[in-house]
Amino acid sequence: MRLALEILDRRRSPSRIGAILAPEVVDLLRSVAAAPIHPARRLGAATVLRVHTADSADPAMLELFGTYRRGERVFAFAGRMHERRTATGTPTWCVTSLRVS
Repeated sequence: MRLALEILDRRRSPSRIGAILAPEVVDLLRSVAAAPIHPARRLGAATVLRVHTADSADPAMLELFGTYRRGERVFAFAGRMHERRTATGTPTWCVTSLRVS
């Protein structure tokens, strides 16, 4: 989540994320980061406060939610992660949907 917020704050390039975020999520973050400065960004850099996960009916999927801070204000995020296999067969998790408020 910290990496996604760094993209939104324009502190990290979306092209440097790799397989942590699905291509659709990277495209979304890229377009939001490229937009004119959102009023919330004027509050300062985003820092993650809490991250929680919840199991789902599908064992290869997790729900992701939590909070982050900008200045004195607290905001929320939520998303979904899916387990994927690398070329070597190692399991890894990938954020496939994300909503940041």
